[in-house]
Amino acid sequence: MTQRKNPRLLVLACDGLDPDVILHNLHRLPFIRSLCQGGGHGVVESAVHSCDIWTTHYTGLPPEQHGVQFSRLALAKQPADLSAVKTDLFLWDWLNRHGLTVGFVEPLHAYPAPRVQGFFVSGSPRPSLAQTDRAVWPPALKPLIDREYMASLPKPPSLKDLGVDKPFNELTDAELLKLLDGYFADAPALLRPHLNWYLDLVERLWTEVPCDVLWVYFMETDVLGHFLFNADPPEVLVQVYAEMDRGFARLAQRTGAEAVLLLSDHGMTPIARLLTQPQSTPLMRNLAEEYRVAGTRLLRPDLAVVQGYNRGLCTGTHRDRAFYAVRSPRVRSGVRADVHFHDLFGLLLRVLGLPVPPGRRAYRGPLFPEPAPAPGPARAPTPGPGTAPRAATAPGTTPTVTTKGVRPLRIGILTYGIHKGGRGRTVARLAEGLARRGHDTFILMLEGQPVAYPVRVPIHRMPAFEPHKFPQADVIIPASLGLIPKALGRSSHVTVPLHFRFEPDVAYDARTALHVVSLPYRSMATAAPVAARVQQQSGRPCHPVPPGVDTAIFKPGARPPGGPRRVGFIYRSPALGYGFKGADCFFTAMQRVLHEERDVEVCVLNPDGLPVDAPIPVEVVTVNSDEEIAAFYRSLDV
Repeated sequence: MTQRKNPRLLVLACDGLDPDVILHNLHRLPFIRSLCQGGGHGVVESAVHSCDIWTTHYTGLPPEQHGVQFSRLALAKQPADLSAVKTDLFLWDWLNRHGLTVGFVEPLHAYPAPRVQGFFVSGSPRPSLAQTDRAVWPPALKPLIDREYMASLPKPPSLKDLGVDKPFNELTDAELLKLLDGYFADAPALLRPHLNWYLDLVERLWTEVPCDVLWVYFMETDVLGHFLFNADPPEVLVQVYAEMDRGFARLAQRTGAEAVLLLSDHGMTPIARLLTQPQSTPLMRNLAEEYRVAGTRLLRPDLAVVQGYNRGLCTGTHRDRAFYAVRSPRVRSGVRADVHFHDLFGLLLRVLGLPVPPGRRAYRGPLFPEPAPAPGPARAPTPGPGTAPRAATAPGTTPTVTTKGVRPLRIGILTYGIHKGGRGRTVARLAEGLARRGHDTFILMLEGQPVAYPVRVPIHRMPAFEPHKFPQADVIIPASLGLIPKALGRSSHVTVPLHFRFEPDVAYDARTALHVVSLPYRSMATAAPVAARVQQQSGRPCHPVPPGVDTAIFKPGARPPGGPRRVGFIYRSPALGYGFKGADCFFTAMQRVLHEERDVEVCVLNPDGLPVDAPIPVEVVTVNSDEEIAAFYRSLDV
């Protein structure tokens, strides 16, 4: 491969760079303004989860295909794992294959460092450099890195740093407003030495291993942007952007790159906008709900605050609009062309005059005067020296299904157990119904759990749900919220969750439930209203599949005449985790009814057999069969 004195392309991969802040302040950002005037720029329709978006930039695949979805850096408890990304071809592989050397500095969610032609320093999440030898390639570069990038970022002041002893939730609105007046105003001054150190590091690496394509990741605008929307306009944040602009200009000038591409993954916005303005996409509606659940304080219509990183006062958050600008001899000057984040992989390759790999999306917008190159050949990668071949994607990840003449599928239903009640009954009927339609159906459940309803399909029991030990299947149907992540833990099948209710309404951890329900997968629900809410939240179809009623047993009919009016309730014991079933609300309501209406009996069906904790007189009914349940229903007025 040919080494070049100057890179053909410098990629400034800047996390959280917001299009509105840039476009409203171009007069204060001379380098970014020069990119816009000398080339093309635009707003990027994007998402809000950084790891998902950057992995799309690395692979050219949407998140639902590459498998990194809703990954949160702040919640990451394990290092990233590039081998788990569902692709056999990354951007660096494609560039190496076309004779271009690469240099990647701190790319997010790209660990361990691949053995590229060039160099690679993995970014977060990863172990510290003192704890791993897999973050830097080639290993000889590791001594050049004198400190950790993420630890070097300026940190927002905590309440303790501000001399406040009270917890956040005990502060009054007036106290918070006073603290936020001028909060983190020294961020630009703190940023300058950090940025100078980081740019020196990039230049040391690039001088040691020159490359054709240099990719440098910056997280400063994301981290600081979370804490600098305490004023409108956010003057201190604009000063941070000005510092970044000077850093970008320095790097472009020192490297002498032929082309420069500045791109971000998402933008930033005041948290208050999520709480006071309607949000147009499921992702943003979900984010707004998360902030409500997290105890965010709305101090003014334009200012909301919650504790964030370093226990600082967080006033900004992600939004699903990003920014890009590109200057290249191949690009027209002064063009505004908005794009989707799925386009940026193809746009980058177009800047280099390269075709896109098979199955990737080519950029065909107005930035370039000449037509796009034809897609590249679908040949297998030829590893160069030091380039490790990658395993192919597992087969069977997307089974072919048509609406008519559906081929038999192997379908597994994932459930904790088949307990007595609506969920257990539905799981059993679903398994039997799929088997009757010719599908190879099985149930996967925990050891020691009951089977309260008869099923004829095979039952596989496990001591714990470990995805790598699941039987092979085309489709897995998780029948509980907590099992959805387990089903998604293996990529060799399609996951189709079955929802029995809108889980965030009743879950103890509503934030996690909201996150899981928002995953963009097709799903099913046992009732149309539930399906509608899940579909609105996830943005993907949720099909209502009501289990129906066995009309041979559950027949309507008038109750026997005479006697007081009877109101019935199915009581599930809170001791078994059924606190969300509404027994307290029912009994409170019936107390008011009994105060006004003496001629009423309250009848409680008790399938669990545990003591009924009721503050009013109730008739407790125990049943052992569907026929007895049907007779109980017919004995009621309500």
